[in-house]
Amino acid sequence: MSAGVAGAEERRTQSPPIGGVFELDLAAVLEAQDAPARFPEAQSVTSGRTALAILAEEVPGPWLLHAYLCDSVLQPLRRAGIPFEFYPVGGDLRPRLDELERSAESQSPAAILVVDYFGFPPASEDAARFRALRERCLVVEDCVQGSLVELPDAAGGAIG
Repeated sequence: MSAGVAGAEERRTQSPPIGGVFELDLAAVLEAQDAPARFPEAQSVTSGRTALAILAEEVPGPWLLHAYLCDSVLQPLRRAGIPFEFYPVGGDLRPRLDELERSAESQSPAAILVVDYFGFPPASEDAARFRALRERCLVVEDCVQGSLVELPDAAGGAIG
């Protein structure tokens, strides 16, 4: 192995993983947003991984996951022994809903993870189709990136 390749390999193994590394200052969020009053049945956590770990214990069946995810999203599911499959997405990272609906029908998942990439929730007609999936299983909507985007309506977080 050449010195250049060895150096690149060493840098790659020392780099932190991409995605899933940001945590909230929970006290600041609760104080600033009055979350307990707005969401009385919610459980506050400081990371998406923690939320997924809690859900994995409560919803132990197979999950359908967005095909474009960082490894940190998979860690709590693997740790809990949750079987999962990936559903296909297009080049714009939006789920191929026809295929997702077929997978939900044939695989009977316990949960489906939906991701609002770059803070953009699905179009309203797609959101209605996602909400219909709630009749089959738990639909978990990851809309964390939406916290930095202002939209005219509060579409993010309205699916799961």
